[in-house]
Amino acid sequence: MTSPAPRVDDLTQGTAVLLIGGGTGLAAGLFGAGGSAVGTPLPHLAGVPPFVALASPLPTALPVALVSSGAYRRRRHLARRVLTWSVAVELPATVAGALLTPLYLTVLGLPINRALATSLAVSAALALPGSVTHWTLGHVDRRVTLAHTAPAVPAAYLGARVAVRAHPGRLTRLYGVALVPLASALLLR
Repeated sequence: MTSPAPRVDDLTQGTAVLLIGGGTGLAAGLFGAGGSAVGTPLPHLAGVPPFVALASPLPTALPVALVSSGAYRRRRHLARRVLTWSVAVELPATVAGALLTPLYLTVLGLPINRALATSLAVSAALALPGSVTHWTLGHVDRRVTLAHTAPAVPAAYLGARVAVRAHPGRLTRLYGVALVPLASALLLR
């Protein structure tokens, strides 16, 4: 039997989680990723205990991915065959968010909006098992999840709306620029 996760009570941490949720949602909508890369380490840096920082933002991935991929889908950017294969091989959700968009862009040659839309849809499908597991183990703090999700969902929709209207070349370059800090952090580790 596992002990329940430590709870987050500090107003400063709650405010930080709200801001992080909004930023994570916006990044997800714009770039088809951001949850694992941003949504986990930043709450921990704000003082959220490690397991809570890992598990509590995970349930946010499902509504964020559904809302933002829906904006892409309405513009017919979803690559359904790629989505089906990606989910069928059950790629881990962290791999999906961090690597699928670049894989779809470089290996499969998908246009940026199709790559982003498909990555988001795959992330939605793969976030559910991890969310249920962490919830069952008691790692999820509902207050952190709510504080993270409340701004993330509308921000994701906004990000996706901006992305589907953006010039593909500019969006691709912006996506590349957004990856630089993440790659730098990994290289400097």
